Amino acid sequence: MASLVAQDDVQALLDAQWNSSNVTEPTMRVINHNDTQIRHDLVNAGDLLTVRADSPYFRETPVGNHKYGHRVYNVLLELWTTNASDGRDRLYDLAEEIRRILHNQRHGMTNFQRIIFIGMDEIGIEENEQVWGAQVQVELENRAVLLET
Repeated sequence: MASLVAQDDVQALLDAQWNSSNVTEPTMRVINHNDTQIRHDLVNAGDLLTVRADSPYFRETPVGNHKYGHRVYNVLLELWTTNASDGRDRLYDLAEEIRRILHNQRHGMTNFQRIIFIGMDEIGIEENEQVWGAQVQVELENRAVLLET
C-alpha cells in the first residue's frame, strides 16, 4: 500500500530530479498540517517551495464489485520568489521545472503508479513588494488496487 504521506514522496522526487542548470533549486519544505504558518527569508535564503496535502487529500473510487478501486492523492505545491531582476519570469521558470520533472517521471515513483501535473495558478502577487507566488496542483494515482484490508 502507498505511503499515507504522499508529500514526502513528491518532495523526494523533485529534489532528486531537479536540474539546477534549468533553474536554481529552491528551498523545499514539507508541510504536514494545512494551518502551519511558515517563516522564510526570501531575500537571504532564496526561493521557497512548500509541499502540502490539498483538499480533499485522498479520494477512493470503487470499481466493479468494490473489491478493487482507484486511489488518488492531491498534493499542493506553493512557490514563492522575490528575485527582483527576474521576478515573475523566475516564478514561471520554477513551475516549468516542476512540470518537466513530473512529466518525465510520471511513472517513476515507487509508492504510486502515476504522478500528474494538473495545473498552476498565481497567488499572492505583490509587484510593489517584489514577491511572487504560485500554486501547482499535483495528483498521485494508484488504479485498480485492492481496497479490502
